[in-house]
Amino acid sequence: MRLCLAKGYQKVPATDQPPLRQAASGRHIQSFASISFVLAQGAIITIYFNEPIIASILFSGSILLSTRNTRITNSALNDRLSDLKKHQEWEQYLKTKNRRRFGTTT
Repeated sequence: MRLCLAKGYQKVPATDQPPLRQAASGRHIQSFASISFVLAQGAIITIYFNEPIIASILFSGSILLSTRNTRITNSALNDRLSDLKKHQEWEQYLKTKNRRRFGTTT
């Protein structure tokens, strides 16, 4: 929970996920990307040494990790965008509330 800087200092949830889960997602993104890169490099090396079966296994693992990395990144982006949308709706609510209080129409 973070404090909103609006009048009343009401608590606004940052995201639905706890901070530990957010950090774990960030670590997973980095680890999946780096392991995927290493597997792709291993596939290239094994092709150079004429081991196509091992190369195909390594490259398949690299593709699977890249796909998982993309799914995690996409999920994190959706969470961030929904958080920004909630914050924007909250700011608009406060603006309209202040307008009604002071009788302004602009």
